Amino acid sequence: MTESVDLDHYLRLTRRQMVVVVWRVLRDTDQAEDALQDALLRIWKKRWVVLAHPNPPALIVRMCFQAAMDRLRRHIRLRAEPMPAAVAGNENSPLDNMIVEEARQRVLIEIAKLPGQQAEAIYLRVIEQMSYDDVAAALGCTASTARAHVRRARERLRRYLASLIPNEVCYEPR
Repeated sequence: MTESVDLDHYLRLTRRQMVVVVWRVLRDTDQAEDALQDALLRIWKKRWVVLAHPNPPALIVRMCFQAAMDRLRRHIRLRAEPMPAAVAGNENSPLDNMIVEEARQRVLIEIAKLPGQQAEAIYLRVIEQMSYDDVAAALGCTASTARAHVRRARERLRRYLASLIPNEVCYEPR
């Protein structure tokens, strides 16, 4: 009984983050709902692992990210049409929105091609803006290993993005 109460506590704490993580990856309501259900099922099946984890909220967010990436990979594998862009309240022109959405989709596809922990690390660090300590706790490794995963993922993504963006626009944020 207490484990479900504790798990409910962590799920309530991370509810918004769970939805945001899944939505940022998929940008499709139906796909996001399905991925969230997949994540909740995984979390329930592995509740003992989640509760024993040093940072349960980070692990829950990681599991949601993994479920969303699984859906995205399945979508890529099936070669379906690109998911429609969500353009609520955006001031850009439809063409600008389409270009931004296409670039976002390409980056997510490249993240999906990264090795598992690199994809998770770059997402948690850059998109979710977690500290390296939190990323490390979610991945079950040290902070220096999490930094290495993020660095390697950035290098791979930088090489890919360099082919898409003209040289005068490329820069290296620190």
